[in-house]
Amino acid sequence: PVKVGIVKNTKPEIVAIQNVFEENLRKIMYFQIIRGAKEEFGQNIDVFYVIKIELQKNSGQLEISLWNLGEKKTVLREFFQLEDVLDLRKQGLKITDWFIEKTLKFKGISSSKIAYTSQKSNRRKNVMLSSYDGTVQKRFSYNLGSNNLSSWSFDNKNILYTTFTRSSAQLTIQPAKRLRAKILTFPSGLQPLVASWQR
Repeated sequence: PVKVGIVKNTKPEIVAIQNVFEENLRKIMYFQIIRGAKEEFGQNIDVFYVIKIELQKNSGQLEISLWNLGEKKTVLREFFQLEDVLDLRKQGLKITDWFIEKTLKFKGISSSKIAYTSQKSNRRKNVMLSSYDGTVQKRFSYNLGSNNLSSWSFDNKNILYTTFTRSSAQLTIQPAKRLRAKILTFPSGLQPLVASWQR
């Protein structure tokens, strides 16, 4: 894993934001988080990135500084407005998104969703949607059957899944916003089981 140094801060709101940032970064399983002073990271050849989160006294803005020690690049600096002190988790997720975009070059990691199959005891299987960090989980599929094998469309606007009933199997396309599902039709006697998207 790539080692990321987080510069320590004693302010409670900054510590809370750092905790959210660290928690979400660990879930990517690409980074290893280390906390310490910036000077310590400069002497550690294994640390690739260093991030510093500070709260400006006058403006109330969060100042985020990012150093790429591995490539000896100059600092990147960004300012975030601390909209609500009580919603520090939201601020931590914003900073996580910013960090991922600057380092791995893709967007929206904290707002992404995971589709998976879940089954309660003596109940049908359903396709569920989970937030990136697992804090929000909702039932997604509608059909009165056992719903499995979900697959996202390339534009992330639809989910394709298979519904098994006692007498048949159906392929269902449903908008990710959980609007009305569309059941695909096939010739008589044909039982679709698994499907995927192709450009």
